[in-house]
Amino acid sequence: EEDLGFKKKFIISNQEGGSGEIGLTAAFNAPHDGYTLAMFHSPHIALKLVRGDACAFSYEDFAPITNFTTDPGSWLINSKSAERFPDFKAVIDEALEKPGTISVACGGLNTSEGRLIKQIQRITGAEFKIVPIDNDAEFVSMLRGNHVDVLVTQVGDVMGAINEGTFIPLVVGTNERIAALPDTPTFMELGYEIESYSMRSLAAVKGIPDEIYNMLCDSFAKAMQSEEVLTKAQELGMAIDFKTPEEIQKKWDEIDAANRAEWEIEPWQ
Repeated sequence: EEDLGFKKKFIISNQEGGSGEIGLTAAFNAPHDGYTLAMFHSPHIALKLVRGDACAFSYEDFAPITNFTTDPGSWLINSKSAERFPDFKAVIDEALEKPGTISVACGGLNTSEGRLIKQIQRITGAEFKIVPIDNDAEFVSMLRGNHVDVLVTQVGDVMGAINEGTFIPLVVGTNERIAALPDTPTFMELGYEIESYSMRSLAAVKGIPDEIYNMLCDSFAKAMQSEEVLTKAQELGMAIDFKTPEEIQKKWDEIDAANRAEWEIEPWQ
């Protein structure tokens, strides 16, 4: 707003539901003039694959503008379970010994978290009692109240509970350990060829005039690297992961290819 001298403010319109499909459909159906932008998270790439013709758009209908942060998927326990589950291996070992007894909450079976649980089951032979809950606040409270044994979600969704010592992350899904959790290993370190994270990007619907798209890309690039934004992100404990539109598109294409390869092995429906 400051950079471009906007006379009006950005309006944030939260449209929940459908693992992001409702909000993205609203953006897709709006005029493709640059006045309606969308938060496009990398797990949304799978929506078309899972929903088929019922989903009005694919990730290829959106043009990336900038990436704000990359939030790793994680398996977390309540700190009261630390003796029972000192590490991720202990979770797997107990699930192998007592199939179907460890309850694992996630945002839904077809979400990136639900798919991550199924990947671990397929790779290890472990069997979990999966508890899908389509409500962030509810599944966080399930672990906080010790009503489930494990929670699988993005780190950014539960950083407050981690910082206060209520939740303990056992593993993260990025290639390298993250600065906020230097003692938490990655799946790769533990021997699993798994990546699980959510790139939180801003995008426009394709068809936007080139001059407006380029103007937005340039302006958000300045904002993402500004001292004001970097300082605020540090205050919030959020790791900025600025990426150019070209870098985002390359990652989106890689994620789509990986999704399709996984779908061939085990469809999520």
